[in-house]
Amino acid sequence: MKSKDKNKNADNIFKYISRNDPCYYLNKTLLPNFYPHDCFYQMNENKYLVKYFNNHDLYKWELYVYNRLIKHNITPSFIDYGKSEYSNMSAIAVDISNMMTFREVLCISKEEDKRILINELFSFINKLKNIGILHNNLTIDSIYIKENQFYMIEFTNMKIKIKKKESKQKSEKDHDDNSNIDIFSLYLSIASDNKNNNNIINYIKTKCKFDSHHEFIYKITDYYT
Repeated sequence: MKSKDKNKNADNIFKYISRNDPCYYLNKTLLPNFYPHDCFYQMNENKYLVKYFNNHDLYKWELYVYNRLIKHNITPSFIDYGKSEYSNMSAIAVDISNMMTFREVLCISKEEDKRILINELFSFINKLKNIGILHNNLTIDSIYIKENQFYMIEFTNMKIKIKKKESKQKSEKDHDDNSNIDIFSLYLSIASDNKNNNNIINYIKTKCKFDSHHEFIYKITDYYT
């Protein structure tokens, strides 16, 4: 019985492996608008992913988003460090223990498994749209996977749809209800990480089923990747 379970886990494309420091790619996505002046990522001694903020308004916004979305089970658990009396910087620590980035999972997956992952990822984006949020900077490094569940981080650019009963809340941001932005940012990051895999790139384009005018966006992203 144990042997059977072992084989089952070995076939699980979401299995956990050791990872490199994820801060490199995350900080790269913050350039040139935020990092290193307004915010940046570091791993702490407890292997928490910590985002530090020089800009306190950005910190308050991201903390607000974490608190709002945690009930939907689409973000990892987090710790609010608040503002340090020594550095005057604020920080939020995210628990990514036993999680893998989408980049890492794609890296170890067979091509047929990559197609399954991409399908699941598009379903996840639809879930975000149904909740009424636009990540606005969704990449394969801001998506984590644990036990077949998707989670996301990095909410500096997040937009949230205003509900009628919440329209007077000034802390809400406008939301254009257009998930194409998230799909294209994901397409860009996947294409960049799979430059020599035309099958996967073409599969993504087919799954998106966008109109012909989106070909211009594809040409731009293909150029930069």
